[in-house]
Amino acid sequence: GVTSSLSVANHKMTPPNVLGDAGQLHERLAACRSEPLRARVTASLKILDDALRVFGCDAVYASFNGGKDACVVLHLLRAARHAHREKTGAAAPPRAIYFDATDDFDVVR
Repeated sequence: GVTSSLSVANHKMTPPNVLGDAGQLHERLAACRSEPLRARVTASLKILDDALRVFGCDAVYASFNGGKDACVVLHLLRAARHAHREKTGAAAPPRAIYFDATDDFDVVR
């Protein structure tokens, strides 16, 4: 697994194995020790859960460009889809769409 620390808005949390189980990811996000960060994560997961409930798993996508923000959204979507599957039994992998743009940061290309 990944053993380094992730710093988000001056809050530290140990990241889950980014290639690992979405259930473990959800548990670790929900167990974040920083209350301000946990509140933001919880609110984000709630928004994604509402979208999955209203629109269904097949209609909720993450827009992915390889950047840090897009990676965070993709992992939040993985965790939200896991929680949704646990509640409803609707199993489907996260969906993402990649837009190939010429003005991407060099590191993304």
